[in-house]
Amino acid sequence: MSQKNKNHNCDKHEANHGNTACQKKRFVIVTGDKGGVGKSTFARGLFDYYIKNKLPCIGYDADTRNPQLERHFASELVRCVNIFERGGADRLLTDLEEEPSPLVLLDMPAQSGGYFTKFESEISFFALLDELGYRVTMASVLNRVVDSVNVLNVLHKYCGDRVDYVVVKNLFYSADDTTRFERYNEWEGRKKLIAAGAIEMEIKDLFYKTYDFLDAYSISFSDALEHEKTTIIIKGRIKSWLAEFEKNIKLAPEYLGLNTSPMSDEEYEPTKKIMLETREKKKEIAKITFSEDVKESQSQKAEEKSQEQQAA
Repeated sequence: MSQKNKNHNCDKHEANHGNTACQKKRFVIVTGDKGGVGKSTFARGLFDYYIKNKLPCIGYDADTRNPQLERHFASELVRCVNIFERGGADRLLTDLEEEPSPLVLLDMPAQSGGYFTKFESEISFFALLDELGYRVTMASVLNRVVDSVNVLNVLHKYCGDRVDYVVVKNLFYSADDTTRFERYNEWEGRKKLIAAGAIEMEIKDLFYKTYDFLDAYSISFSDALEHEKTTIIIKGRIKSWLAEFEKNIKLAPEYLGLNTSPMSDEEYEPTKKIMLETREKKKEIAKITFSEDVKESQSQKAEEKSQEQQAA
């Protein structure tokens, strides 16, 4: 048996059991069938965990229309890349060759399953990552529609055992009733996935007002807990969501790179500085936005009052 095959078998058997004797670097790809499925929410939660736990990581956002991962963190930590544009993946692979990171997270754009297989076949993306020492995880976020299963089916048929799989059921679409994922649960390929080592997990529904708050200020989950506009209710909802999220991702520690050795305090200092500076910048933006909102509200009230007086 070749050394490459030995390493592959070792990865498959030791995955999720905490054995790092033959652990490879981990490249996590987050995908989903369409916008709004919860793909970027999962990616943001995962990247938040990496940063908070001092795991050495690089983030890439391939969603050129709505780069949420980059927007909610910082451009120094998350790099935007259009991997479907010819030559677009060159920067990503060059980065990893020149400055290898033991943990990489790639947030894919919506409806990219078919494009991804074409892109991968053209440049042998998995083979190049393997050459750089990475094992790939496909984290597929599902909602209740059949397209979610179709995209996962296409990826599984194409990728086979070249990657590991994490299947994420977004409970926003199921009213906390996991039996409502009938299309996935009854899919004939599910048994094959699980037999090959796929890990299933859930992400809890996050109340839309809390999500809107995070989106309005473009902040991470952890930063929201420190934000001056965070109410006690929002803080409580985020803490509850994060606790449940972290419990679930720990079902797949190896596949999601959670077993990566953390940085020392000295190594973590540049990342900590970037996060603190970004947090302060976004607080200032929040103050400006809030000031403008107040002015607009006051102006609107004055106009309404004037109209009432004229009507009287």
